[in-house]
Amino acid sequence: MLFCFLWFFALYALDIDLFRLVQKNAFTNETLVFRTIIEGVPPTQIDLTVQTLPQNVSFVGSKKEKIIYNGLESSSVELHFVVSKSGDYKLSSVPIRIRYGYQYLGFEAISVTDNPKTLQPSLLYSVYEKEGEGDRGSARDRGLEKIARGQRVEVLVEAQYFASIQSFSWQANEKTIVFNEKLLQDLPYREMDFSTKPIELLRFDFIALEEGDLLLPHLLVQGKSWAGIDVQVSENEQSIYVSEAAPKEEERGTEDFALGTEDEDLGEGAFSFAASGHFGLTDSEKEGLITGLEKTLQQKKALFRAVSLFFLFLSIFFFILWFIYRVGKKKKTFLLPLALSIFICYFLISGITRQDWAVFEGNYFYAIPEENTKVLRVVEKPVAVRLLLETNDWAHIAYPILKTKSEVQHAWIKKTEIRK
Repeated sequence: MLFCFLWFFALYALDIDLFRLVQKNAFTNETLVFRTIIEGVPPTQIDLTVQTLPQNVSFVGSKKEKIIYNGLESSSVELHFVVSKSGDYKLSSVPIRIRYGYQYLGFEAISVTDNPKTLQPSLLYSVYEKEGEGDRGSARDRGLEKIARGQRVEVLVEAQYFASIQSFSWQANEKTIVFNEKLLQDLPYREMDFSTKPIELLRFDFIALEEGDLLLPHLLVQGKSWAGIDVQVSENEQSIYVSEAAPKEEERGTEDFALGTEDEDLGEGAFSFAASGHFGLTDSEKEGLITGLEKTLQQKKALFRAVSLFFLFLSIFFFILWFIYRVGKKKKTFLLPLALSIFICYFLISGITRQDWAVFEGNYFYAIPEENTKVLRVVEKPVAVRLLLETNDWAHIAYPILKTKSEVQHAWIKKTEIRK
């Protein structure tokens, strides 16, 4: 009897944690792994059964693995599920047989979001009243559905479901005044982890000069989706209703808004109609830079090759001259050291010509050859780099022309982003 009491006491005295989600994020239609550790119990003495599950949740498998935990032979237990619909979930506790008794283990609550690989990147507008910087809150909290003619408002442009953004451009028509534009991110921009929160891109002041439905500035963004696909997203159909101007603004007329007034400084660019802006490099601009760098590399390589051949012929000339003087028994001892010195110069310069240089199109310098790892540097435009080592998908490079710290002189880049 005492033995049974001690055995049951030992069983229920086990301090077993909840099943916790292994991944940082939970996405639909992907395997979600829940894990817990049972200390002091080997996998052969553990058995579990998954019974009732919420709607849209499927059990796809389990895994038991022997580990050493706190110096004891223990078990790592995993349960694998797939959720087909986004939402908040709390899975029911599962019974686990440990040796000859049972315990019920629960799960931590999770929030499942739509799989980013299936989401299409989009652009969002938010229009709100112009206020002081200290009073600015969330644009969506104070969003306007209509504005008055001549009213000065602030527009926030956001990008959603982009893994990275390479370039961004906008263009407004002649019926508006756009000024005080401010880019909110450095381009190219990369999201390290998936988030449903939109990326703030651009903020500018905006004045409508005509009444009725008015198109907001046309936007164009180039980047990558979370599925790794190059995308180009444009937004040119977003409009806002413009009502009649307020009486005090009507007396001043719209001309004052175009020309500026003493009591309201519209800032630099306020006289620009059909305004436009571009941030980052367009494809044509990038190709132009790449072509220029390739031409420069070819010219430098040809120059070094010509200089190295000149030193080679010069060293051979002095060596032959020394040999002729030696055969003629004339003492010209300085010729041999001179020929050797020039040959050493040839050897050093020819070593430079043998270096493998290429043009990097511009993106990210990684610490190791893995995409989801530390980014050493964001490269905004094409640059020349020296190739040290190449694998199937990656290249190890040196970039002395960009170094700022000794520990980041070398990096890894994708081979698909280099031009030889």
